[in-house]
Amino acid sequence: MRSDHKPGRNGLGPGPFVGRRAELARLRRGVELALGGMGTCAWIVGEAGSGKTRLARELASYARLRGVRVRWLGHSQVRAMRPTVAPLVAGAELLIADGFPDAGPTSVRAVEQLLASAGPRQLVLGTTRPPLDGLATLLDERRADVLILAGLETDALARLLGALSGETPGVDVTAAVARATSGNPSRVRAWLEAERAGMS
Repeated sequence: MRSDHKPGRNGLGPGPFVGRRAELARLRRGVELALGGMGTCAWIVGEAGSGKTRLARELASYARLRGVRVRWLGHSQVRAMRPTVAPLVAGAELLIADGFPDAGPTSVRAVEQLLASAGPRQLVLGTTRPPLDGLATLLDERRADVLILAGLETDALARLLGALSGETPGVDVTAAVARATSGNPSRVRAWLEAERAGMS
């Protein structure tokens, strides 16, 4: 599957999209609801490196294949919104507000404004790190689909290790990486890079 990310300095790209199929299916359902005139909201929550942006990118790729117009908004854009944000949200069925650094009052007000401006044929997708704090109440009021990204499970972790290293990892290696990284994809890449550096 094509990736929008560039390889790291040691040649390790993001690897295949693994372990998030159920979450992606839920988000795809949101796209279909929006296309049917039932606009909705979804929010991806996870620690740094857990794959929030990657999951959002996979959804964007699916949406474009469905003919959906996608608008990608950085958190700075959303936070800078004025009372009238129609020009920013118009013309796209999928709005992705990626990378909110926190769920403080400023972020909550910005998200509230964004959701209030979204139309009946739009899916608003956001990403942020835990904890949700005040944002949790707003998302609950909006009946948002909140997806909590945990670490990759063993099978998915093994597939990622194999794709990044070019070798099939043994059970012991996979277990060791799971303990060291908690299944966080970004930490897995960092672990492999450290191993390669130690062998050079």
